[in-house]
Amino acid sequence: MQQLINIPDTRVFTISAEQVGTINSVENFLATINVGGVIRCFPICNVTAVGNNILGKKTQLKPVRKDMKGECSCCEDPATNELATLLNKTVEINYLTRPGSPLSRLIGTVAKAGEGIVILTDVTNPFGADVSNTAISTCQINFIEIKS
Repeated sequence: MQQLINIPDTRVFTISAEQVGTINSVENFLATINVGGVIRCFPICNVTAVGNNILGKKTQLKPVRKDMKGECSCCEDPATNELATLLNKTVEINYLTRPGSPLSRLIGTVAKAGEGIVILTDVTNPFGADVSNTAISTCQINFIEIKS
């Protein structure tokens, strides 16, 4: 999210809401976003996905690491590891987002996978007009379907 600071029309999804605006800061595990002149602050642990056209192969991600214990070893790590083997493949990902949202299932090309995150490009059913790239938290993924 730090790489998206000051980029307008960034879409940030949490389990309960969608924020569309400009990310002002990401510090101490909190993100601050300007949504139409209203400043909102929320914990980044609640972010399930972020959409913006600048996301892609050039986006810097932390390398995949292996947890030997804890929640990440049974949830996030397997999804991240699987997606790392699917680079340049088309997948459908179902992930947690606000209830009733049709955007919880996206189809796109796996551009990059890193610690706890996957970036899809050429997304169909994108977050909004002119947004075709999406970063999804791998700990929020319900399933991955391989399309090609």
